Amino acid sequence: MWIVVGDATTGGGRVLTGSSNTDIEGKAVACVGDKATCPKHGGAFEIVTGDPTLIVDGKPIAREGDSLACGCRLLGGAQSLVYVVDGGGRASVSAAPTAPAEVNLWSARPPSSGFVARDVAATREVVLHCHYGDLDCTPARGVSYRATLSDGRVFSGHLDDEGRARLPQVSVGPVQVIYQHEAGSADSAEIEACRERLRAALQRIVQQTRQDFAADWRQWNSANAAHRAFLMELNRIEGQTKGAWDWVSGSVETVWQLAVLRFKADAELRELSGLLLAGDWNGLDARIAGHRAAGEQVLDKASTIKEQLILLFDDGPTWQLLATFPAYWAKAVPPDELQELTQRYGSQFALDVVISVLLGAFSAGTAGTAYGGAAWAARIGRLGQRLAALLDELGEAFTALARALRARKRRHTESRAPDADGVVETRLPRTRAAGAAFGEARAHQAMLDKGLTPVGKTDGVYRPGENGIDGVYSHPDPPPDYVITEAKYSTGRLGGPYRDGTRQMDDEWIGKRLEAKVGKDEAEKIVEALEEGRVEKLVVRVAEDGTVGTVRID
Repeated sequence: MWIVVGDATTGGGRVLTGSSNTDIEGKAVACVGDKATCPKHGGAFEIVTGDPTLIVDGKPIAREGDSLACGCRLLGGAQSLVYVVDGGGRASVSAAPTAPAEVNLWSARPPSSGFVARDVAATREVVLHCHYGDLDCTPARGVSYRATLSDGRVFSGHLDDEGRARLPQVSVGPVQVIYQHEAGSADSAEIEACRERLRAALQRIVQQTRQDFAADWRQWNSANAAHRAFLMELNRIEGQTKGAWDWVSGSVETVWQLAVLRFKADAELRELSGLLLAGDWNGLDARIAGHRAAGEQVLDKASTIKEQLILLFDDGPTWQLLATFPAYWAKAVPPDELQELTQRYGSQFALDVVISVLLGAFSAGTAGTAYGGAAWAARIGRLGQRLAALLDELGEAFTALARALRARKRRHTESRAPDADGVVETRLPRTRAAGAAFGEARAHQAMLDKGLTPVGKTDGVYRPGENGIDGVYSHPDPPPDYVITEAKYSTGRLGGPYRDGTRQMDDEWIGKRLEAKVGKDEAEKIVEALEEGRVEKLVVRVAEDGTVGTVRID
């Protein structure tokens, strides 16, 4: 794939400069000597490698995988051009390599820049290589394709398990690749059964959690209001006093101990798995690229696991099930015990639990170690038999569902085009649910980074179907006393006007939802502060690359 201005790098940067004479679909082509930013190494660096057989403006054209001076590599994706060239001759574009060309794209269109082949050969073999736009180029296994050649011939079929298909005797010129549009979009009975199996496995984890806290539930249920208030305060103090670094000794028998073990064991893993759960493949790849540049091994069986997660997260019902699990699990813990856990390990402890369960399930179910490497594998060895059995069951449910979803993709690929003849973009877009979850998680982290304290049920977890306030925070140095946020991913806008005349994030809209978010007593304080102008309202805009910006609402 040729690189254009705007394409990403493995260090989290973007290509800045390109040819003033040659473009692809309006984007300047990058060559050796052009520059790209690199947040990882702190600066802008030149592209130092390119295709010596393809010259633009006297310089080799940059390709996906070529290097920057800082050591990072280029990632394609901002253009959707494939153009097959071969041979040698007099034109300004040199011959393509003698090896079969790899088309690392879903689609192709004729070039607008007038690229011309030299001494064009009649035909050649072309290898279609279709993959997700992540660092590992996770293959899009089994998807159907339809390739239209410049001479009018059409090839169609399914990609192999490496995401590849070979097209023999392709005429030199533009190749258009689109999805094979197939009828039938209803989920099969097998997929529904696999979803139910996953739901049952998660339910058993919740049931086991309630049993683990059986004695604490008996104490809580028998306590009157005053005693419950005492228990809440006692556990809050204990959580603050003991701190986050208390070790879980012996074997790990419960899912909350599993989360504590992760919390204590590896802060880096905690961050990586958070990106994993949010579906932030770009952020995840940027971190992993840093590890690779340092010569560290961080991926053990990661491509297989990531592919499963992509399939699961792209499936709406499955994503909703996973997104609601943290709150569902938290209800199995007595309120006073949950108070201690959140005081000791942070307001997102329930989210930590589901991340730990996911990683534990994939590690147990696939004998891999996800993005945690050997360190996490060693700690998984401390699992008690009961918890290991639960995670095995969950891992098998994940694997079965991913297998069924992959089979569905073999039968009919999700067409992002308006009709069967539309051109499909290179990378699969993030699903709406995954985008919303990513935006809410990033917005929450941005507020925590500013030193704000979450109030009530503010935890950064996206809950499909809810139309409430995203975040309420107390300010450490008032005014303002409080900050109320609404996270918006990419180009999302505030809603309204609604039937009751309110608009999202106006004072009346907030007032109707505060009690559900923070409780009655705290809601009364915030409403009073809102009326007195001591509340700041923010729209937190999260871009696709994870960049966070805020806009104040007056």
